[in-house]
Amino acid sequence: MKKIIKTFLKIIFAVLIICIVIGVIDFFMSDDTFHTVVTEIHKGCYIECLDDYMQSIYYYPDGDETRERKYIVEEWEAVKKYATDGKEVVAFHCVYNMSDEDEKNKLVICNTTIGEKVVFVTEEALTEFCKKEKIILSEWKKPHCE
Repeated sequence: MKKIIKTFLKIIFAVLIICIVIGVIDFFMSDDTFHTVVTEIHKGCYIECLDDYMQSIYYYPDGDETRERKYIVEEWEAVKKYATDGKEVVAFHCVYNMSDEDEKNKLVICNTTIGEKVVFVTEEALTEFCKKEKIILSEWKKPHCE
C-alpha cells in the first residue's frame, strides 16, 4: 500500500512540474512585454514599438550603430505618425499623456546627424518650417507594431 501511495505521489508531482513548466512557457510566449517591433525610418534611425500604444524613436549618431543610441522620444509614448526625408531628418506626431484626462499633442522634427530638434504645435507650422528650410518629407506613415 505504501508503494502505491509513493508511486501515486511521484506521478502527481511529475504532472505538477510539467504543468508549471508549460505555464511558464505559455506566459512568456503570449506576453508582449519582451517582444518589440523595430522599423527603420531611415539609415541609422528607428521606431521601436512595444505595442500599438507605446513607441520610442531613436537613432545612432552619424548612423554608426556601434555607438550608443540616442532617443528622440525618450520614453514610451504614443507616436501617431512619422515621416522622413530619407537621409537625416525625421518628423513625428506624438501624444504625451500629462494625466489620465489631459493629453498633449506634439509635432517634432529632428535632424539625426546633428541631433537638433524643433517642436511645433500645429502641422501647418511644421509644413511652413519645412518649406523655409527646403526639407522634403515622405508621406506620413503609421507605426507598424505587429
